[in-house]
Amino acid sequence: MTRAIIGPAFFGYLADIANRFNDRGQDTVFYDERPSNSLRSKLFVRFAPRHVRDRTLARHVDALIGRIIAAGTTEVLLVSPEVITPEAVQWLRDAGIPVSMYLWDSVSNKPRAAALLPQMAQVASFDPQDCAARGFALIPLYSAAPRQDPAPAKTQDIFYCTTLHSNRPALLTRIRTAVARGGWSAKLFLFYHSRPLWMVRYASQPQVWPLLCLISTQSFAQADIAAATQRARAVIDIHHGAQSGLTMRTFEALSLDTVLLTTNPHVTSQLPGVLHDWIVALDLNNLDGSLAQALARTPAPLTPDLLYAVSVTRFLDQIDDFLAGHPVRDAFADRGPPHSLASKGI
Repeated sequence: MTRAIIGPAFFGYLADIANRFNDRGQDTVFYDERPSNSLRSKLFVRFAPRHVRDRTLARHVDALIGRIIAAGTTEVLLVSPEVITPEAVQWLRDAGIPVSMYLWDSVSNKPRAAALLPQMAQVASFDPQDCAARGFALIPLYSAAPRQDPAPAKTQDIFYCTTLHSNRPALLTRIRTAVARGGWSAKLFLFYHSRPLWMVRYASQPQVWPLLCLISTQSFAQADIAAATQRARAVIDIHHGAQSGLTMRTFEALSLDTVLLTTNPHVTSQLPGVLHDWIVALDLNNLDGSLAQALARTPAPLTPDLLYAVSVTRFLDQIDDFLAGHPVRDAFADRGPPHSLASKGI
């Protein structure tokens, strides 16, 4: 069996998943569906005339599919694809390769992925509302964050790591004001692919301009994010609109014994009651109260079963079940992991 994972190369997540499957003895290759992830390439995809963009991307996709077939691939998993076309999927199917999809976003946010759904052998998603409405298998996201043992001291009150787009600069500006008012400390990892473009995008919002000097144009290392999370008393999570699924930040916070301050109104309905002490709703109309509530929490540590449920190991197990055509078990069912946590690397 040779598995291909195809999708955009966002923050190295898909390449890491492929590597973890290889570590389990499963031959897996990650293929970036984009010709390049440079700033110039991203601008080209967004702003080039449609016929020029589509022709350039089609050449790349054709070459990519040819390589995948020539490599003897036996199954393909698309992950929130943005470039792969229905014609490319049909080429794989004509070669006898089953194609499945995992959605790392809601269908409403991924129109190009939605166009491929009729061709899929099966579909899974992290979004429970999409799963209920469309019959997808539900596979929540995960944490691959490395834990420091023994745990370090909590040296920061608040940690926030994000790509600084949409309404997040305005919300973060308000949060920083509330943090300063409360006398708390905060560590920020803020990413955007270009400072000049960010400034153009937010030129009409002078209240957010002070964030410019805090923006990094290089993505942050997973180990650095994990270390900052474990040293924080609370982590902020501002979820994307039009989706109900739990973010990576949710699972990273839980796996690293850090309280989650989240804007996602669906979070507690997706987690067992034993984890609710770790979750505080980020009330945008009462930021001071939300922050104070989160920083006052001292929940009990997660059990081994719960650590497995939030881990990348559980995610990989569910993806394996999904691709094998087996029913996908509830991530938070009242059961232990199928093998010892030590053997799974948790």
